[in-house]
Formats: sequence, C-alpha cells, structure tokens
Amino acid sequence: MVLGGNIEDFDDNACVELYNVRCSRTGNKLRKVLSFLKLELLLLSMILKRVERDDLAFFWIADKMLLPFWAAKLKRARTYYFLMGNVGNEGKKTLFRNISEKMIVYMAEHADYICVESLSVIDCWNIRIKPEKIKIIHLFVEGKAEPLYEQKENTIGMVCRLVEGKHVLESIKAFAMFSNQKPNWKLQIVGSGMLRDDCENLIKEFKLEHKVELLGWVEHSKLPSIVAKWKLLLFPTDAEGLPNGLIETMFQGVPAIASPVGGIIDVIEDWVNGWILSDCSVDSICEAMIRALSSQNFLSIAKAAEKIIVQKFTFSASVDNLREQLKEVLL
Repeated sequence: MVLGGNIEDFDDNACVELYNVRCSRTGNKLRKVLSFLKLELLLLSMILKRVERDDLAFFWIADKMLLPFWAAKLKRARTYYFLMGNVGNEGKKTLFRNISEKMIVYMAEHADYICVESLSVIDCWNIRIKPEKIKIIHLFVEGKAEPLYEQKENTIGMVCRLVEGKHVLESIKAFAMFSNQKPNWKLQIVGSGMLRDDCENLIKEFKLEHKVELLGWVEHSKLPSIVAKWKLLLFPTDAEGLPNGLIETMFQGVPAIASPVGGIIDVIEDWVNGWILSDCSVDSICEAMIRALSSQNFLSIAKAAEKIIVQKFTFSASVDNLREQLKEVLL
C-alpha cells in the first residue's frame, strides 16, 4: 500500500494499493502551506483507517510529515524513516530550514528504524542512533547499452537544482576560467530553480552563450540520452544523501568531480573512479576540472565509475540488499 501526494501511477501495480492525494505546488507561500497541511491531514486520516498494528510504515521523502508519522506510531505500526542529506547544511541558514532540520531529527530519533542510502549519511547529522536501528536501503539504476567512450563529446554536465547549496553560480564562474585554457569544451546544466536568472546573467557577463546551456527541467526518461554524451559530471554540493543523479551518470561511464558529503564518499574514491572536491570555491572547481581532464588515466577512471555502479546499484543488487535489510520481517 502506497500513500502519498502527487504520486504517478505505474503499470506493474498488481501487488500495490495506490492512494494518491493531489497537492498544489503553485501559488503564493500561504497557498502552498495550506495545501501541504491538507495533504498531511488526508494522509493522517488514511493511515488511521488502513494501517494496522505491526504493519511496516516507510516514510520516504517525508521530512515534514509529522501528523502521518504520529498516526503510524499511534496505530503501533513499525516505522521506517528514510534519512537523507542534512538540509541544515545546504545554503544559507533560515528559520524554515532550521525547523525542517529539527522535525527530521525528531522523526529519525523516534522511528523504529532509520533507513539510509549509505552509512556516511548518518555522519551528516547530530543524531545518536543505535547501530541495530540502521538499515541501508538505496535506489537503483536499470537498463542501458555499454558506454561508447569514443563517441562522447567535450561536454561537462551538471544535474542539480539551481539553488545556492548546489553551487551552480560558482561552477559557471569556474567554467569561464576553465574555458580560457580549454576553449573547445561546453557545459550543460540540467535542472531548474530560483537561481535561473542569475545563471543567465552570469553566462551573458562572461560571454558564454555558445558554451553554457541551461537545459532546465528534463524528464527522467530523456536524461540518459543527454548524459551519455558527457565526459565529466560536476557535482559540488553542501548536503546529500546518496544522489541518484550521480549514480545514474556514473552508470553511463561519466566520472564525477563531487563534494565529499553524505553517501558520495562511499561511492567515489579519489583518482580511482572520480575526483573529490577540496571545497566549492570557484578556484577549487576550476582546478579540479583541469586536473581531471588532464589525467592520463581518465578513460580507466571513467570505466571504474561505471563498474562500481554495475556491481552495487543495479536492480537485482538492490533487491538482494533490500531482502537482506528486511529479513527479520520477511521470514
């Protein structure tokens, strides 16, 4: 049984009961808040009606779902809370972000089990959790042809929200410096966000209109054909769990330059299957791009990036991992 807001239906749902609540994401802040409260109340009602004692209740991307969480606890369900990257470390500190962080910590500390995509995610939080409460459950990648390394273009890619915590402005400035040394390269940025106008202004300021593309939001099904042409992924960030965008890109044989936060450090080994950023400054990002693309071992590093994802994050590997993590309730 799946309860949630704005859930898209899927074809293979014979074993799944899907209960969807439409939630508006448009309008002013007040309208968004009221829509979210409506969602919480409806989910609370559904849980009270449909969840029974000892049912498994998984809270995924549910960082502010206090009312449904309390309802599940009231019904004596076994609660599994998914802990992602620490929102308190992303961008500037705000009251809203501080409240979100406290709500996440509360639910994590009161859930029966904590689910993380990688153990290092725990280190991002000031939470004391008993080891036996931790379950490692990650997403997966599926389907593709073998990467055609010889057909890749001189393109660096980014997949991120256009917000401060993803350092997209610093990346554009760094690419402007990088372009002075390597003028035949391009930068493509997939994603949308509040810094779109600032990105466009920077591109014009540095006269990069023919070298930097803002692709906006791209449907997930269309992303592989874009990523397949990239040679390098740029992934500076303040906070992460284990980003699926990173995993899917590495799966295409695209090694990454990434920040050592969250589960990233459990996937990327510096100079083995990618590169670790020392910090997210303009100079550091530029130096990392030059260093990576000047490496004589670039092709072997790209192949190693694909290899680790094939070994650990295919659908079958993820199913085996899920079965192992939940074996005490699946017996």
